[in-house]
Amino acid sequence: MGDKAKFLNHFFERISQIRYATMGLTVLHPEEIAEDIIQIAINREDTRKILTVLEFSPYLKRVRLEEKPFYNFIHLKLSNGQWIQIQLIYGFVRKGIQFMNEKEVLNDCTVNNGGIKVTSQHLNFEYVWLIHCLNKTNVPNHQQLFFSQYNRNERSAIFAHIRSRYFLELNVLDELYTFHKKTNRQVYEKIIRRKENTWAKRNIRKTLYALYSALNLIKTKSIKVQFKGSGYHPFSKTERARVF
Repeated sequence: MGDKAKFLNHFFERISQIRYATMGLTVLHPEEIAEDIIQIAINREDTRKILTVLEFSPYLKRVRLEEKPFYNFIHLKLSNGQWIQIQLIYGFVRKGIQFMNEKEVLNDCTVNNGGIKVTSQHLNFEYVWLIHCLNKTNVPNHQQLFFSQYNRNERSAIFAHIRSRYFLELNVLDELYTFHKKTNRQVYEKIIRRKENTWAKRNIRKTLYALYSALNLIKTKSIKVQFKGSGYHPFSKTERARVF
């Protein structure tokens, strides 16, 4: 088992008591994750707990934190020199527009057979599809393949969820995998009309994003990793320590 697999197994085991939901995951077990960016929805107040696990991980050489108003990027350098990223999502916001509700995602969460907490199938599909639809790209083949493995009842439930929420004219779920300008326009108009996306709220979010981006140019926060070669060692004072 490589360093990445060892780290991911250790990481997901240590955060099992935290309320989170992994987004866009297409595998069951931590060691099967091939992506270099892992997206996790989480309550902002639980960030300290995630950083504690990372700070004392036996598989990391460096941890660098990049803060944004609605998510944080944690850049991780493994013992073998490989870099991966964990994106902690506090709000599903793109260009000032909130396109999903983080409380709904966290409230509709289960633990899969690999011990990873994931959001429900219909919300996970909605997230993956929306990200690519709003970015005007097709859903990647490996994610299409993952969703195609759902049984008929599961796909029917996702189909009903998407149609009822976005009022799209669909014959089959697979029509959403390919980007279409008409679908993009319909989805954008539906999202922009929601009460959480008034003109004032959108502009406040854009201003916050610009402010955080400017601050990150001035200073990037690095966390000192307390490497323990013999394994993970908890520290009683870590929860109260300021490491960034």
